[in-house]
Amino acid sequence: MTDKNLSTPLLKYDDFLRRYVASKHNKFSLCASAITICLKSCISIGTLEFGRGVHVDSIKLNFNSDCFVGSSLIKLYSQYGKIKDAHKVFDEITNKDIVAYTSMITAYAHSGGSFAYGAFNIACTMQQHGMLPNRVTLVSLLHAAAKLGVLQEGRAIHGYAVRRGIGLCDDVFETILLDMYHKCGGVGLAASVFAKMDARKTINVGSWNSLMGAYLHNGQALEAFELFRQMMCRNVLPDLLTLANAIFSCVELNYLRRGMSIHGYMITMGVELDLVASTALVDLYCKLDVTKARKLFERSGNKDAVVYNVMMTGYLENEFPVEAVNVFREMVKVNVSPNVALFLNLISAVSKLRDIKLARSIHCHVLRHMHLSHLEIANQIIHAYANCGYVMDAREVFNRMRTRDLVSWTSMITGIVPAWMSKIC
Repeated sequence: MTDKNLSTPLLKYDDFLRRYVASKHNKFSLCASAITICLKSCISIGTLEFGRGVHVDSIKLNFNSDCFVGSSLIKLYSQYGKIKDAHKVFDEITNKDIVAYTSMITAYAHSGGSFAYGAFNIACTMQQHGMLPNRVTLVSLLHAAAKLGVLQEGRAIHGYAVRRGIGLCDDVFETILLDMYHKCGGVGLAASVFAKMDARKTINVGSWNSLMGAYLHNGQALEAFELFRQMMCRNVLPDLLTLANAIFSCVELNYLRRGMSIHGYMITMGVELDLVASTALVDLYCKLDVTKARKLFERSGNKDAVVYNVMMTGYLENEFPVEAVNVFREMVKVNVSPNVALFLNLISAVSKLRDIKLARSIHCHVLRHMHLSHLEIANQIIHAYANCGYVMDAREVFNRMRTRDLVSWTSMITGIVPAWMSKIC
């Protein structure tokens, strides 16, 4: 198997894997290029086990120390969340180049949780070995900063890019910067980047969306809506995320008629709703007509915890606690994992119903999901028990709390006082 026929662009990935197996069976010699392209085929098709077999072959042939083979293996393992396996491969590469370092940085940047910090450690090691980050490296580091919400690191990457002249007048790079500042809470810095892009008249819809999202995330709905208005005045075609953000802005500002106008625009343009847009519309119509909100909710496909929470909030705001509890039951049936906001709404509904059996049932459900350590949830449970007239149950939850705030004490006191007054009378 030569390098020449490996580079044939018409060769499909699955065909290549079959030829790779045939080459091994016929005991043809394999080169590093064959291993690399085979690994890229495994990544594209999505077959980890075959990729592991190719990894074993690379070790036998002593190609695992090759930069291109190693980088492909890193990408394969990171695609399946095997970050430790990816790092072992990285350690096996003898003469690491910028490609190998960037592959490992990208793997950490796209991994979950605190693993993303590893991207910064690898970048430091790379610089210690005299290699400078390129545009791709910086993009991955910005993704890591965004995922972790670390504004200081994000600003440092931005400053480094400016000093090196990387990403200047690059719309894609600057949109990633906007997204990073949005997720790190640096809305002012995001607006500054946006203004520079605006001065060049090169803003794409993704940039508008990033800044709108940043404003909404920072509680600046008026600025988000004003940005949407500017966008429409400039005849920039909004996408589905733009429209969803605009509706969320209208809900926050109580611009309900304007929200309905945006919905009308979506209908006129024949826009097919995704879950985010459907959630925004459910949120809007909960404030206008909860029955219509319910219909929109039912049409939403692949519902997540957010849209269930919006529907529950709508029912509670319209004084329909029974329906709010039923929404939670529907969610449990379809195995959607509840979040803290859902539990808070559920306990609030139970408190309004003053149903002690339901309150105890929900309390048990909360304990099974280990959310009682959350201060707001514990406070709501105290309030629910007290509202149902079961002060001793409320006191038991109160006594078990590791930390208490003013709400904890107030909920407990407001439960005890009526019970104490009834005994006096």
